[in-house]
Amino acid sequence: MREAARRAGSSPTATARSLARLTSAGLITQVHAMLPRGRATEATVYLVPFASPRWLALAPAIALVKLPARPGGKRATRVPPHRLHLFWNVAPAQLDVARSGPFIARRLITSFDPDGLAWGKQNLPASAWEHAAATRGLEPAKRALARNLARNAPDAL
Repeated sequence: MREAARRAGSSPTATARSLARLTSAGLITQVHAMLPRGRATEATVYLVPFASPRWLALAPAIALVKLPARPGGKRATRVPPHRLHLFWNVAPAQLDVARSGPFIARRLITSFDPDGLAWGKQNLPASAWEHAAATRGLEPAKRALARNLARNAPDAL
C-alpha cells in the first residue's frame, strides 16, 4: 500500500480507500504474487483489466491525461540495482546506458516489465528504443511500444 501511495503521490490511507473503491467497481483486481526485490517477496499486486468494456469506455478520457514533467531531468548512467533482476545473465559492462542503451532497451521490451519500461522511458535515448523496435522476431505489439517510447523519449521531445 505504501508503494502504491508513493507512486500515486498520496497518503497510504487515501490510496487504500481509492484502491478499495476501484476494486469494488471492477476497474482493478487484487492478486497475491511473488515479486523480485533482491529476493522473492510476497506482495499484493493490483492489476488493470485494460481489455474490459469498462476500461475501454474510459480510454478516451484517460488518453487526455498528461503526466507531470520529471523533476531535475537528470538521467541514470547505469541500470539501477533494483532493476538488475531483469539483467540477471548480463555482464556489468553491459549495464552502462551510454554504451549499451540499445541492448538495455531490447531487454526491457522483451521482458515487458512495467517498472523496467517506466525506468527506461525516463533514462534511455530515442535511438535505443528505435534500435529495439528493429529487433528481429519482436512481436508487433512490443515493436509498436518501442516505437512509441522512441517518439516520447526525453531527447525526442
